[in-house]
This record gives sequence, C-alpha cells and structure tokens, in this order.
Amino acid sequence: MRKLSSSGVHMNGFGLPAALRDYLIFIHPILEYGLAIVPASRSDVQILQKAQNMCLQTCIRRPDATMGVVHIAALAALPNLFTRSRALQAKFLHRAETLPSDSLIKALTTQLELSKEKTTWGELRRSVLWKKAQLLKEHQPRLKDPLKEAYVLLCQKEIDMQLASVNRPVTVARGLCKPVWDPVLLLPCTRSERRRLIKWRIAWLPPTPSVECQCGAIKGNQNHMLICPATITLVQKLWSLMDPAPPPEVHLIDYALNCLPRFFKSPGTWCDWWPCLLALLRAVDQTTSSYKLPEEKAHGQIPIDLAAKFRATKPTRPHRIPPPTQEPVPGDPFPHLLSKISTVPRQPPPSVPARNCA
Repeated sequence: MRKLSSSGVHMNGFGLPAALRDYLIFIHPILEYGLAIVPASRSDVQILQKAQNMCLQTCIRRPDATMGVVHIAALAALPNLFTRSRALQAKFLHRAETLPSDSLIKALTTQLELSKEKTTWGELRRSVLWKKAQLLKEHQPRLKDPLKEAYVLLCQKEIDMQLASVNRPVTVARGLCKPVWDPVLLLPCTRSERRRLIKWRIAWLPPTPSVECQCGAIKGNQNHMLICPATITLVQKLWSLMDPAPPPEVHLIDYALNCLPRFFKSPGTWCDWWPCLLALLRAVDQTTSSYKLPEEKAHGQIPIDLAAKFRATKPTRPHRIPPPTQEPVPGDPFPHLLSKISTVPRQPPPSVPARNCA
C-alpha cells in the first residue's frame, strides 16, 4: 500500500475513493487469502485487522493517526476481517453445494458429512452466517440471494453493535448507519469539494481538537458553525431549501449529507441545495484556517452541467399527429361506395381443379 501511496493513491492525490478501490482490488485479496477454507482464530484475524488499519491510515496520509480508521471503514462499508472471513467461508460452502455431483469436492464433502469426527468442513458449516443463510432459504416470499441478504444483515448487526457500545464512534452515529458506500465518495464534485465532504464525515472539519474561529470564538466546533457570523447566511439558506426540515437533534450538514443519493442517475431535488451545502463547507474550512483559501469556481457546477446534459440527451417519444379528418363533400359518391364495399361479405377464392400430371 505504501508503493501505491507513493504513486499518488491517497486522499490528497487521486482521492480517497480511488485509494479505497485500489486497496480493495490489490491489497484486500492478499489479506484474506486462505480465509475461505481455514476457520482463523481471533488472534490471527486481529493481526490481519491491524494490517488493514495500517492500509487505511495510508489512504488518508496519516500513518501514525489512531483516529479516522473506523470512520474511513464506515464510509466504504468495510467490515472487520472476522466478518469478512465468515462471508468468504459461506461463499465457499455455497459454491461447493452447487457443483455437479460428479465433482471431486462434492464426493469429499459427502463423506465428510457422514463422518462423526470433528472436521474443518463441519466447523465451516457451523458458521453463524451460513446458518442464517440456510434459514433465509425458507423465507417467503422467496429471496433472490439468501446468502447476500444474510451477509447484509450480519454487517448491519456489526454497525448496530458499534452504535450500542459505550465508546461508540460519533462519526459513525452521524452517518448513514448502513453497510453501503457513503454518497460523499460517489457523487461528482471537484477534488477540494470532495476533500471537505470527507473531512466533515470523519470529524476533521472543523479540526479536532477544536481551534479558534476567525470570528473570535474559542472553540470553532461543528455546533458553533451553525451560529457563526461567517456561515449564518449559508446556514439559513440551506435550512430553507431542505424539505423536510432536519430534526433538532441532528446537525444540519449531517442531515443534508444523509439525504444525498448514492448514485447520480438523474437530477433530483438535492441538486437545488447541493451548491449551498458545498459553499457552506468551504466557509467552515475558511473560518478555521490560518490562511486564505484559493478562489474556486461556482460550487456544485458539475452535477448542474450533468443535469443539463441529461435533459438535453433524454430521448423523447415522437408525438403522433392524427391524420386530418375530411368533411364529406355533398354529392361525393365515394363514401357511399366505400360503406357498401365494407358490408359485402368476403367470398372465398374459386377452387382450381387439380390437373392430372400422370
């Protein structure tokens, strides 16, 4: 991962989404190699989890930082490696069951199931995820992929356990609380705008611990940004554009981020307040910075341009114009003749006698 980071694959280079995808493509398969067929112990999984945390720290260019790893994993819906090992084992069992009956592994598993000795195969089948998938097979209405549904439920249970713990991560509680990629990693925006979105999600904007605000406040934290003179105008504008309004216990910016769609398929109502949200985050960044930020173009212009392009290229159904109706002309015999022709019964074609070719 350090070699990828030296090539610019990090949050300040190609961006955090690209860094996370490269980690999932190149590094993650190496860490989970062999976990599908070997029920690893807790200590072994903890070593692998430590390696994953180091890779995530490299993605955000903070190799010595202890905070941010849980938040980055929540943004990318990365479960811990113990849950991931259960998923790989369940996929291996599912594939072994669906193989033809004359395959080697099918013959071996049949003998292992009949054996009364303690085997690795039996230990894999006693996995919580595999048992849940077997129960979901009997679900009515019938599920398309019971194993995938069981995996989603297991990941959701892991998130719920984090939220129920005493030392729960605050940023995880303010997020989507679902095992899906966060919209701040997916929606189109500029590099600086995405960096601010991610920093807000992982509690780096405003900085933690709190710094002095340019308005004179001692602690320029997230709650102060709702009443700061430098941001109050944008806060009121964003509040007026949000429909429905956020509940009082949820921060305005967190509520707006949770209302974003995960994919930009077509323009929606969020495009109306998206530029205001990005402008507000830039104002927050400016009030807590010791230097003047460089000038930027209009915020949120990329989705607006894509929306205009979508409307311009959207296929429209051709409007069928009915043929004009012609009023009957007095003395015209053709309508009368046509009505008579339509009432004449259709006669079968005359039969032709067959010729004797002998």
